[in-house]
Amino acid sequence: MKNKNPFVYGRVVTGKEFFGRTKLIERIQNHINAGQNIVVFGERRVGKTSLISEAIQQIKLPCLKVDFYEVRSEREMIVRAIRGIERLEKQVPFFNRWIARGRRIKATVTQTFDEPTLVPKLSFGAHFEAPISSITDLLDYIHEFHSKKSGLVAFFDEFQGLLGLEDAMCVLASMRSEIQTHEQTPYIFAGSIRRKMHEIFMDPKHPFYKSAIPLEIGPIDFIEIGPIVVEMFEKGGRTIDPEQLNNLYEMLYGNTGDLQQLCNALWEVSKPGQTLGNSRIQEAFDMVWETELPVYAAYRKSLTKQQNRVLQTLALVDGKEPFGGQFRKVAGDISPGTVQKSLAKLEELDLVFQPYSSDDYRFYAPFFKLWLVNQTS
Repeated sequence: MKNKNPFVYGRVVTGKEFFGRTKLIERIQNHINAGQNIVVFGERRVGKTSLISEAIQQIKLPCLKVDFYEVRSEREMIVRAIRGIERLEKQVPFFNRWIARGRRIKATVTQTFDEPTLVPKLSFGAHFEAPISSITDLLDYIHEFHSKKSGLVAFFDEFQGLLGLEDAMCVLASMRSEIQTHEQTPYIFAGSIRRKMHEIFMDPKHPFYKSAIPLEIGPIDFIEIGPIVVEMFEKGGRTIDPEQLNNLYEMLYGNTGDLQQLCNALWEVSKPGQTLGNSRIQEAFDMVWETELPVYAAYRKSLTKQQNRVLQTLALVDGKEPFGGQFRKVAGDISPGTVQKSLAKLEELDLVFQPYSSDDYRFYAPFFKLWLVNQTS
Protein backbone atom coordinates (compact mmCIF):
# COMPACT_ATOMS: atom_id res chain seq x y z
CA MET A 1 0.00 0.00 0.00
CA LYS A 2 1.40 3.34 -1.08
CA ASN A 3 -0.07 5.20 1.88
CA LYS A 4 0.95 2.65 4.53
CA ASN A 5 2.80 4.31 7.40
CA PRO A 6 6.48 3.28 6.98
CA PHE A 7 7.60 4.69 10.33
CA VAL A 8 7.51 1.99 12.97
CA TYR A 9 8.82 2.56 16.49
CA GLY A 10 9.03 0.69 19.76
CA ARG A 11 10.57 -2.47 18.33
CA VAL A 12 13.90 -3.82 17.16
CA VAL A 13 14.72 -3.23 13.49
CA THR A 14 17.09 -5.40 11.47
CA GLY A 15 17.69 -6.37 7.86
CA LYS A 16 16.29 -4.01 5.23
CA GLU A 17 14.81 -1.73 7.88
CA PHE A 18 18.22 -1.15 9.45
CA PHE A 19 20.69 1.31 7.96
CA GLY A 20 23.96 3.00 8.85
CA ARG A 21 26.51 2.31 11.61
CA THR A 22 28.66 0.09 9.36
CA LYS A 23 31.87 0.61 11.34
CA LEU A 24 30.18 -0.05 14.68
CA ILE A 25 28.67 -3.27 13.36
CA GLU A 26 32.10 -4.40 12.20
CA ARG A 27 33.62 -3.63 15.63
CA ILE A 28 30.91 -5.60 17.42
CA GLN A 29 31.35 -8.54 15.07
CA ASN A 30 35.12 -8.55 15.55
CA HIS A 31 34.65 -8.69 19.33
CA ILE A 32 32.10 -11.49 19.01
CA ASN A 33 34.38 -13.54 16.76
CA ALA A 34 37.19 -13.10 19.29
CA GLY A 35 34.94 -14.31 22.12
CA GLN A 36 35.20 -10.90 23.80
CA ASN A 37 32.52 -9.59 26.17
CA ILE A 38 31.16 -6.12 25.32
CA VAL A 39 29.22 -3.47 27.23
CA VAL A 40 27.35 -0.99 25.05
CA PHE A 41 26.80 2.53 26.41
CA GLY A 42 24.43 5.03 24.85
CA GLU A 43 21.38 7.16 25.53
CA ARG A 44 17.91 5.64 25.54
CA ARG A 45 16.23 5.09 22.17
CA VAL A 46 19.45 5.74 20.28
CA GLY A 47 19.22 2.30 18.66
CA LYS A 48 21.50 0.11 20.83
CA THR A 49 19.32 -3.00 20.74
CA SER A 50 18.75 -2.82 16.99
CA LEU A 51 22.47 -2.27 16.37
CA ILE A 52 23.48 -5.29 18.44
CA SER A 53 20.76 -7.48 16.95
CA GLU A 54 21.74 -6.52 13.40
CA ALA A 55 25.44 -7.19 14.07
CA ILE A 56 24.66 -10.67 15.41
CA GLN A 57 22.17 -11.46 12.66
CA GLN A 58 24.67 -10.60 9.92
CA ILE A 59 27.18 -13.18 11.15
CA LYS A 60 24.39 -15.75 11.50
CA LEU A 61 25.13 -16.89 15.05
CA PRO A 62 22.37 -18.06 17.41
CA CYS A 63 21.60 -15.32 19.92
CA LEU A 64 20.13 -15.79 23.36
CA LYS A 65 18.51 -12.44 24.20
CA VAL A 66 17.24 -11.80 27.72
CA ASP A 67 15.66 -8.51 28.82
CA PHE A 68 16.20 -7.65 32.49
CA TYR A 69 14.06 -4.49 32.52
CA GLU A 70 12.46 -4.00 35.97
CA VAL A 71 13.40 -7.55 37.02
CA ARG A 72 12.36 -8.09 40.64
CA SER A 73 14.10 -11.26 41.80
CA GLU A 74 16.71 -13.84 40.89
CA ARG A 75 13.90 -16.29 40.21
CA GLU A 76 12.38 -13.88 37.69
CA MET A 77 15.80 -13.56 36.04
CA ILE A 78 15.90 -17.32 35.59
CA VAL A 79 12.35 -17.47 34.22
CA ARG A 80 13.08 -14.77 31.65
CA ALA A 81 16.27 -16.51 30.56
CA ILE A 82 14.51 -19.87 30.20
CA ARG A 83 11.90 -18.19 28.00
CA GLY A 84 14.75 -16.80 25.91
CA ILE A 85 16.21 -20.30 25.61
CA GLU A 86 12.86 -21.68 24.50
CA ARG A 87 12.57 -18.97 21.83
CA LEU A 88 16.10 -19.75 20.69
CA GLU A 89 15.35 -23.46 20.42
CA LYS A 90 12.54 -22.75 17.98
CA GLN A 91 15.01 -20.97 15.69
CA VAL A 92 17.57 -23.77 15.59
CA PRO A 93 16.94 -26.88 13.42
CA PHE A 94 15.33 -29.61 15.50
CA PHE A 95 18.05 -32.25 15.21
CA ASN A 96 20.79 -29.75 16.04
CA ARG A 97 18.80 -28.77 19.12
CA TRP A 98 18.31 -32.35 20.18
CA ILE A 99 22.00 -33.17 19.89
CA ALA A 100 23.18 -29.93 21.50
CA ARG A 101 20.91 -29.93 24.52
CA GLY A 102 23.41 -31.71 26.72
CA ARG A 103 22.74 -32.98 30.20
CA ARG A 104 20.23 -30.47 31.48
CA ILE A 105 17.44 -30.64 28.94
CA LYS A 106 15.39 -33.31 27.19
CA ALA A 107 13.07 -33.08 24.23
CA THR A 108 9.37 -33.66 24.89
CA VAL A 109 6.74 -34.18 22.20
CA THR A 110 3.18 -32.97 22.74
CA GLN A 111 0.15 -33.22 20.47
CA THR A 112 -2.50 -30.50 20.30
CA PHE A 113 -5.35 -29.70 17.96
CA ASP A 114 -5.61 -26.54 15.93
CA GLU A 115 -8.96 -24.84 16.43
CA PRO A 116 -11.33 -24.68 14.63
CA THR A 117 -9.90 -27.07 12.01
CA LEU A 118 -9.03 -29.79 14.60
CA VAL A 119 -5.91 -30.62 12.60
CA PRO A 120 -3.40 -32.35 14.94
CA LYS A 121 -0.14 -30.50 15.59
CA LEU A 122 3.10 -31.81 17.07
CA SER A 123 5.27 -29.48 19.13
CA PHE A 124 8.73 -30.16 20.47
CA GLY A 125 9.23 -28.65 23.89
CA ALA A 126 11.88 -29.03 26.55
CA HIS A 127 12.21 -29.71 30.23
CA PHE A 128 15.23 -29.48 32.47
CA GLU A 129 16.64 -32.74 33.82
CA ALA A 130 18.46 -31.03 36.69
CA PRO A 131 16.70 -28.15 38.44
CA ILE A 132 17.98 -24.65 37.76
CA SER A 133 17.73 -22.93 41.13
CA SER A 134 20.35 -20.19 40.85
CA ILE A 135 21.82 -17.79 38.35
CA THR A 136 25.04 -19.81 38.26
CA ASP A 137 23.08 -22.94 37.27
CA LEU A 138 21.47 -20.93 34.50
CA LEU A 139 24.73 -19.49 33.17
CA ASP A 140 26.29 -22.94 33.30
CA TYR A 141 23.46 -24.23 31.12
CA ILE A 142 23.71 -21.31 28.71
CA HIS A 143 27.39 -22.07 28.24
CA GLU A 144 26.62 -25.72 27.53
CA PHE A 145 23.55 -25.05 25.39
CA HIS A 146 25.52 -24.94 22.17
CA SER A 147 28.66 -26.80 21.41
CA LYS A 148 31.89 -24.93 20.72
CA LYS A 149 31.40 -25.70 17.05
CA SER A 150 27.96 -24.15 16.69
CA GLY A 151 28.61 -21.08 18.85
CA LEU A 152 26.29 -18.80 20.77
CA VAL A 153 26.06 -15.10 21.64
CA ALA A 154 24.38 -14.13 24.93
CA PHE A 155 22.80 -10.67 24.80
CA PHE A 156 21.59 -9.25 28.14
CA ASP A 157 19.53 -6.11 27.51
CA GLU A 158 18.46 -3.54 30.13
CA PHE A 159 21.19 -5.02 32.32
CA GLN A 160 20.99 -2.12 34.77
CA GLY A 161 17.71 -3.65 35.95
CA LEU A 162 19.72 -6.01 38.15
CA LEU A 163 20.67 -3.11 40.41
CA GLY A 164 17.09 -3.10 41.64
CA LEU A 165 17.41 -6.57 43.18
CA GLU A 166 17.58 -6.75 46.95
CA ASP A 167 20.81 -8.78 46.77
CA ALA A 168 22.10 -7.13 43.59
CA MET A 169 25.79 -7.25 44.47
CA CYS A 170 25.66 -10.96 45.32
CA VAL A 171 23.83 -11.78 42.08
CA LEU A 172 26.27 -9.71 40.02
CA ALA A 173 29.25 -11.31 41.79
CA SER A 174 27.88 -14.80 41.04
CA MET A 175 27.31 -13.90 37.41
CA ARG A 176 30.79 -12.42 36.98
CA SER A 177 32.41 -15.47 38.57
CA GLU A 178 30.63 -17.79 36.13
CA ILE A 179 30.83 -15.66 32.98
CA GLN A 180 34.58 -15.10 33.20
CA THR A 181 35.10 -18.86 32.66
CA HIS A 182 33.00 -18.90 29.46
CA GLU A 183 35.76 -18.38 26.95
CA GLN A 184 33.73 -19.55 23.94
CA THR A 185 30.54 -17.62 24.71
CA PRO A 186 30.72 -13.84 24.15
CA TYR A 187 28.34 -11.81 26.31
CA ILE A 188 26.95 -8.45 25.27
CA PHE A 189 25.49 -6.13 27.91
CA ALA A 190 23.36 -3.08 27.14
CA GLY A 191 21.08 -0.76 29.10
CA SER A 192 19.05 2.41 28.77
CA ILE A 193 20.19 4.14 31.99
CA ARG A 194 23.76 5.16 31.32
CA ARG A 195 24.73 6.15 34.87
CA LYS A 196 23.62 2.77 36.19
CA MET A 197 25.48 0.90 33.47
CA HIS A 198 28.59 2.92 34.28
CA GLU A 199 28.12 2.06 37.94
CA ILE A 200 28.11 -1.66 37.12
CA PHE A 201 31.04 -1.68 34.70
CA MET A 202 33.16 1.34 35.67
CA ASP A 203 32.94 1.41 39.48
CA PRO A 204 35.86 -0.49 41.12
CA LYS A 205 33.52 -1.58 43.93
CA HIS A 206 31.34 -3.59 41.52
CA PRO A 207 32.04 -7.20 40.48
CA PHE A 208 31.71 -6.40 36.74
CA TYR A 209 34.35 -3.64 36.92
CA LYS A 210 36.24 -3.63 33.60
CA SER A 211 34.87 -7.06 32.73
CA ALA A 212 33.82 -6.09 29.20
CA ILE A 213 35.11 -3.86 26.43
CA PRO A 214 33.13 -0.57 26.48
CA LEU A 215 31.54 0.58 23.25
CA GLU A 216 29.96 4.03 23.00
CA ILE A 217 26.91 4.46 20.76
CA GLY A 218 26.00 8.01 19.77
CA PRO A 219 23.29 9.42 17.51
CA ILE A 220 23.42 8.70 13.79
CA ASP A 221 24.59 11.81 11.92
CA PHE A 222 21.68 13.66 10.36
CA ILE A 223 23.51 13.71 7.05
CA GLU A 224 23.10 9.93 7.05
CA ILE A 225 19.56 9.58 8.41
CA GLY A 226 17.94 12.78 7.10
CA PRO A 227 17.82 11.97 3.35
CA ILE A 228 16.36 8.54 4.09
CA VAL A 229 13.52 10.01 6.17
CA VAL A 230 12.80 12.67 3.54
CA GLU A 231 12.65 9.99 0.85
CA MET A 232 10.25 7.87 2.92
CA PHE A 233 7.88 10.82 3.19
CA GLU A 234 8.22 11.56 -0.54
CA LYS A 235 7.27 7.99 -1.43
CA GLY A 236 4.03 8.61 0.45
CA GLY A 237 3.40 11.86 -1.41
CA ARG A 238 4.42 14.08 1.50
CA THR A 239 7.03 16.84 1.59
CA ILE A 240 9.15 17.93 4.54
CA ASP A 241 11.91 20.52 4.60
CA PRO A 242 15.25 18.81 5.43
CA GLU A 243 16.37 21.77 7.55
CA GLN A 244 13.18 21.65 9.60
CA LEU A 245 13.57 17.89 9.99
CA ASN A 246 17.14 18.44 11.20
CA ASN A 247 15.88 20.90 13.84
CA LEU A 248 13.37 18.31 15.05
CA TYR A 249 16.10 15.67 15.21
CA GLU A 250 18.23 17.94 17.39
CA MET A 251 15.25 18.73 19.64
CA LEU A 252 14.94 14.97 20.20
CA TYR A 253 18.67 14.71 21.05
CA GLY A 254 19.30 12.61 17.95
CA ASN A 255 17.33 9.66 19.36
CA THR A 256 16.33 7.61 16.34
CA GLY A 257 13.50 5.90 18.23
CA ASP A 258 11.93 9.24 19.14
CA LEU A 259 12.37 10.50 15.58
CA GLN A 260 10.56 7.41 14.31
CA GLN A 261 7.72 8.07 16.76
CA LEU A 262 7.38 11.69 15.65
CA CYS A 263 7.51 10.75 11.96
CA ASN A 264 4.88 8.08 12.57
CA ALA A 265 2.61 10.77 14.03
CA LEU A 266 3.43 13.19 11.19
CA TRP A 267 2.35 10.56 8.70
CA GLU A 268 -0.91 9.96 10.57
CA VAL A 269 -1.91 13.64 10.71
CA SER A 270 -1.19 14.29 7.02
CA LYS A 271 -2.33 13.17 3.59
CA PRO A 272 -0.58 12.65 0.24
CA GLY A 273 0.13 15.93 -1.49
CA GLN A 274 0.63 17.89 1.73
CA THR A 275 3.69 19.72 2.99
CA LEU A 276 4.60 18.94 6.59
CA GLY A 277 4.96 22.44 7.96
CA ASN A 278 4.54 23.94 11.42
CA SER A 279 0.83 23.19 11.80
CA ARG A 280 1.26 19.50 10.92
CA ILE A 281 4.29 19.25 13.19
CA GLN A 282 2.28 20.70 16.10
CA GLU A 283 -0.52 18.20 15.41
CA ALA A 284 2.03 15.38 15.48
CA PHE A 285 3.42 16.51 18.82
CA ASP A 286 -0.11 16.80 20.20
CA MET A 287 -0.78 13.22 19.12
CA VAL A 288 2.34 11.95 20.88
CA TRP A 289 1.62 13.96 24.03
CA GLU A 290 -1.97 12.76 24.19
CA THR A 291 -0.77 9.18 24.16
CA GLU A 292 1.84 9.75 26.86
CA LEU A 293 -0.10 12.19 29.04
CA PRO A 294 -0.90 9.62 31.79
CA VAL A 295 2.84 8.97 32.18
CA TYR A 296 3.62 12.67 32.35
CA ALA A 297 0.92 13.19 34.96
CA ALA A 298 2.38 10.38 37.06
CA TYR A 299 5.82 12.00 36.85
CA ARG A 300 4.50 15.36 38.07
CA LYS A 301 2.44 13.78 40.84
CA SER A 302 5.48 11.98 42.25
CA LEU A 303 7.35 15.28 42.76
CA THR A 304 7.10 18.04 45.34
CA LYS A 305 6.19 21.58 44.35
CA GLN A 306 9.85 22.67 44.39
CA GLN A 307 10.99 19.63 42.42
CA ASN A 308 8.34 20.30 39.79
CA ARG A 309 9.54 23.88 39.63
CA VAL A 310 13.12 22.81 38.97
CA LEU A 311 11.93 20.26 36.40
CA GLN A 312 9.87 22.87 34.57
CA THR A 313 12.77 25.34 34.57
CA LEU A 314 15.17 22.69 33.26
CA ALA A 315 12.84 22.18 30.32
CA LEU A 316 12.57 25.90 29.62
CA VAL A 317 16.34 26.45 29.61
CA ASP A 318 17.00 23.16 27.81
CA GLY A 319 18.92 21.82 30.80
CA LYS A 320 21.67 24.42 30.57
CA GLU A 321 23.58 25.72 33.61
CA PRO A 322 21.12 24.83 36.41
CA PHE A 323 23.16 26.93 38.84
CA GLY A 324 23.60 29.85 36.47
CA GLY A 325 21.97 33.25 36.31
CA GLN A 326 19.51 32.43 33.53
CA PHE A 327 18.20 29.41 35.40
CA ARG A 328 17.61 31.47 38.57
CA LYS A 329 15.94 34.18 36.53
CA VAL A 330 13.48 31.71 35.01
CA ALA A 331 12.95 29.73 38.23
CA GLY A 332 12.42 32.77 40.42
CA ASP A 333 13.13 32.73 44.14
CA ILE A 334 14.75 29.33 44.59
CA SER A 335 17.97 28.56 46.46
CA PRO A 336 20.96 26.68 44.99
CA GLY A 337 20.53 24.09 47.76
CA THR A 338 16.95 23.40 46.69
CA VAL A 339 18.06 23.12 43.08
CA GLN A 340 20.80 20.65 44.01
CA LYS A 341 18.47 18.45 46.09
CA SER A 342 15.79 18.56 43.40
CA LEU A 343 18.26 17.58 40.68
CA ALA A 344 19.39 14.61 42.79
CA LYS A 345 15.76 13.47 43.11
CA LEU A 346 15.09 13.91 39.40
CA GLU A 347 18.18 11.83 38.61
CA GLU A 348 17.14 9.18 41.12
CA LEU A 349 13.77 8.89 39.35
CA ASP A 350 15.55 8.64 35.97
CA LEU A 351 13.81 11.74 34.65
CA VAL A 352 17.02 13.63 33.85
CA PHE A 353 20.69 12.82 33.61
CA GLN A 354 23.95 14.68 33.25
CA PRO A 355 25.93 13.75 30.15
CA TYR A 356 29.60 13.06 30.79
CA SER A 357 31.94 16.02 30.38
CA SER A 358 29.03 18.43 30.74
CA ASP A 359 27.49 20.59 33.47
CA ASP A 360 24.15 20.60 31.67
CA TYR A 361 21.27 18.15 32.06
CA ARG A 362 19.14 16.20 29.62
CA PHE A 363 15.73 14.61 29.87
CA TYR A 364 15.59 10.86 29.36
CA ALA A 365 12.35 11.49 27.47
CA PRO A 366 12.73 14.52 25.15
CA PHE A 367 9.01 14.46 24.34
CA PHE A 368 8.37 15.07 28.06
CA LYS A 369 10.73 18.04 28.02
CA LEU A 370 8.99 19.52 24.99
CA TRP A 371 5.57 18.92 26.61
CA LEU A 372 6.71 20.85 29.69
CA VAL A 373 7.83 23.75 27.49
CA ASN A 374 4.50 23.67 25.65
CA GLN A 375 2.61 23.94 28.96
CA THR A 376 4.14 27.35 29.63
CA SER A 377 3.90 28.76 26.11
